[in-house]
Amino acid sequence: GEYLKQHHRWVVGALDMGIPAFLFVLTSLAIWAGIIVSIATMNLVGLISILGLRLLGDYFLTYSTLRTLKIKGLAKWVFPSVFFFIIMELAAPMFLLDRNIIWKNQ
Repeated sequence: GEYLKQHHRWVVGALDMGIPAFLFVLTSLAIWAGIIVSIATMNLVGLISILGLRLLGDYFLTYSTLRTLKIKGLAKWVFPSVFFFIIMELAAPMFLLDRNIIWKNQ
């Protein structure tokens, strides 16, 4: 409910970011294209490499933030959250089907 509405607001709001949002989407599409091609060609090494690089990249970006904020105790949740955010990344385009935003019950 509310969690999905929040992500809907974020996705629609990201449209105003311009080039950085475009680059984020472009890199996400490249990763997903690599995953799909690896699966279609049964290239297990390619698939593991892409997924491994994605997980490690996300881990190090998130961990450096946790370290800066001095909350390294949350590091054990980084990998589970990366998998969750990958799912949300796949759902994000669906949020753009409806551009009407409900801002916190208003």
